[in-house]
Amino acid sequence: MAESFWVTLKFEYFYRRAFSIRAQVHDGVSEWIEIFYNRCRRHSAIGYISPVAYGLKLNQRTTVLKSALTNRPQLAGKLSVGTIDVAVNKIRTGLISWSG
Repeated sequence: MAESFWVTLKFEYFYRRAFSIRAQVHDGVSEWIEIFYNRCRRHSAIGYISPVAYGLKLNQRTTVLKSALTNRPQLAGKLSVGTIDVAVNKIRTGLISWSG
């Protein structure tokens, strides 16, 4: 995993630029990692979508789930808000898969 990151950094950022001082390298690489690699680049582990898109999709799904669970009267006596929050957190952390 780490080797993949370094190859990507070298070929997609470092080798395409010329730097005159060390501070430019530090600032440029830091910005590339924070803006492109962590936010925009498509990741295979999350279905080849960007982390931002994945987060939005996950938040939308958990909102729908929470709304569905709290608006069903037949579940009112069986589920507490804490139980719903536990289910939502398990979905967010990947312990439960949610397709839909």
